[in-house]
Amino acid sequence: VEIYVSRDEAVVRRHFGPEARGWRGSMFSNYHVNVELPAGTDIEVGTRFGDLTIEGSFGDIDVDLRAGDVNVRIPKKDVRELNASARVGEVRAKLGDEVVSREGVFPGKTRYVNRSGRTVVNLHVTAGDLNVDLQQ
Repeated sequence: VEIYVSRDEAVVRRHFGPEARGWRGSMFSNYHVNVELPAGTDIEVGTRFGDLTIEGSFGDIDVDLRAGDVNVRIPKKDVRELNASARVGEVRAKLGDEVVSREGVFPGKTRYVNRSGRTVVNLHVTAGDLNVDLQQ
């Protein structure tokens, strides 16, 4: 794993094996990466497989995961708009006092809007579980 920094953007990426050389063949690897970011930082995650946990107060969050689980715990007051979806799996969103749970094939999109919030959160999993906890 390497971290590549260019101006105001940091990219965490795999830097070994066939995929690093541009070949999209099958190679399995297993590693755990813990990244700590300052409050208000925008996050964009695009990966094929794995599990992802995001906890804290951030700027805009954009996650697109092909297969795996996503767990997000962020302050409810920060969120202006939440869009959470899965193609196959479960989308469970705790929106303060309300819990929205959808599962199966094409479980639909869970949406939350708070005009006083400041961040836009887009979360998508093609196959897997998506758990969102907007904390009071």
